[in-house]
Amino acid sequence: MTLRCEWRGDAHFPVGDLPPIVERGGCDIAPVPITAEDDRKRLQSYVWPDQPHRLQRLTAAIAMALEHPPTIDEAGAADWLEARLAPLPEGRHTIVLHAIMWQYMPGAERARAEAAIRNAGRQATPDAPLSWVRFEADGDNPGGGVRVTHWSGAADDGISRLVARGDYHGRWVEPIV
Repeated sequence: MTLRCEWRGDAHFPVGDLPPIVERGGCDIAPVPITAEDDRKRLQSYVWPDQPHRLQRLTAAIAMALEHPPTIDEAGAADWLEARLAPLPEGRHTIVLHAIMWQYMPGAERARAEAAIRNAGRQATPDAPLSWVRFEADGDNPGGGVRVTHWSGAADDGISRLVARGDYHGRWVEPIV
């Protein structure tokens, strides 16, 4: 699936050859099933009616998920991360990714989830690196920040960098160089 949006600025991220994705998974405290048409319609009803481009993206994402079903565990983020990140698998680059959800977690859950990520980061090695990629509201404008923290054994607290700002609904992204 290709997500298209306005790319602001002249910066380009060199992608090169991407490593294969060997495993993926996610969690939600109440996953929305998409196998029944009524469930798909319910999910689509959450899109604002004046944003047909978002409905098109969601419809395409649903079609892809039906063809390649993702593994979504019914679990809170902290429980799921604690179980999945200990220990980090050797020979793999583990990436924790989330977007526009951090603010909705209760404070204690958020603290446990962050602790699980940072604890795993402190265990990272060059053969088992960890990256935390998040697109969340960060108090700056416009839009939200895309921040990446990377651990590979070089720094206890990881190396963190704001890499872009983006529109909350995917209309634009502006890389930060």
